[in-house]
Amino acid sequence: EFAVAPEALASDHSPDGLPGIILFRSFDSGNIRFEGPMDGPELATSLTTWIDAKRFPLIVKFTTDTAAKIFGGDTKVHILVFYEEGDEKLEAAMKESAQRHENELLFVSVAPDQERIYEFFDITKADLPQVRLVNMGDGSTAMRKYTFRGDVFSSNDYDNFIAAFKRGEIAPVLKSQKVPEKNDGPVKTVVGDNFNDIVLGDKDVLVEFYAPWCGHCKRLTPVWEELGEAFSSVESIVIAKMDATAN
Repeated sequence: EFAVAPEALASDHSPDGLPGIILFRSFDSGNIRFEGPMDGPELATSLTTWIDAKRFPLIVKFTTDTAAKIFGGDTKVHILVFYEEGDEKLEAAMKESAQRHENELLFVSVAPDQERIYEFFDITKADLPQVRLVNMGDGSTAMRKYTFRGDVFSSNDYDNFIAAFKRGEIAPVLKSQKVPEKNDGPVKTVVGDNFNDIVLGDKDVLVEFYAPWCGHCKRLTPVWEELGEAFSSVESIVIAKMDATAN
C-alpha cells in the first residue's frame, strides 16, 4: 500500500531530509529508504524495480501463499533450496550469497512439508539438502531448471554457480516421459523430448500444462478435448497438453 505522511510524521522516519520514500518492512534490516532520484521521467520505473527487489526478505519461505508472488513476479531467476528448516549453517551461506545478488534473483527456502513442489522437482526427503536454479523465462522461452553442483554450505559455491549460469555454461535439466508412439489425436501429447518439435515448430500451439492430481485440470480435460476436436481440421493450429509434473 502507498501512503502520504504529514511533515511531522515524515520527519521521524526520514531523517535524511524530505521528500523521502520509505518502504516499511518487518524482516531483514527493517525499513529502508529509496536512494534513487526523486523526480524525472524514470522515477516510476526505478521505484517499481526497487520495490519489486526489496519487498521480499533475502530468503523467501515457499508456501502456498507465497508461490504466486515468487513465480509470478518480475524476478525470473530463483535459487530454490530444499532442506530441513533450522539448519543455521546452510541458511547463513544462503543469506550471504543472497545479499550479493539481491537485485538479480530470489533465494527461496523449501521445507519438506511442501509436497507438491518436491514432487514437481522429483526430490524426496531422503535427498536433502538439494538446490535448483529456476529460470522462469521471458515469455518467449519456457521455464528451465538447473541442478546445483557444489557445497550447499558455501556461499562462494552459490556465487560461482550463479556466475556460471549467467555465462551460459550450465545446461538445463530436461525431465521427460517417453515420447508417445501414437500421437495423432485431436490433443497432441507433449513431453520433454518432443517439446521443441511440437511447440517451437512453425505452427501456433496452445498447450495445457497440467498436474494429474489437480482438480481444476481434471475438470478442464473434456473442454480441452472438445477444443482439440474443434481445431482438428485447422492445419496451422495445434492443441496440446503436457504433464508438468513428469516433464
